[in-house]
Amino acid sequence: MTTNEGIIGESALMGSGALMLVIAEKDELQLATEWVKGKPMDEVLTIKNTDIAKHLSLPPVKLHCSMLAEDAIKAAVKDYEAKKAKMGQKGEDSPSEKAAEA
Repeated sequence: MTTNEGIIGESALMGSGALMLVIAEKDELQLATEWVKGKPMDEVLTIKNTDIAKHLSLPPVKLHCSMLAEDAIKAAVKDYEAKKAKMGQKGEDSPSEKAAEA
């Protein structure tokens, strides 16, 4: 994930192995990477698995896939914030901290 002043520019799935090939084909995760582009970090944390499931018309047995997409978004933001903090660039509450307080 890349950002410019808190706005997400690029996002992609990263990993290796056969499992990653299966995950990369999932519409839910591809949709998630598209939905976050051009949005502020705090806004992408509001994307819920139900939004993804509704957009893709997922049947109930596939809802776990949309949950994985929501979890992936939250994990990416958390990872970005951790790397940013490690570099000493953290000045105010992070988007995930603000979302947790709400």
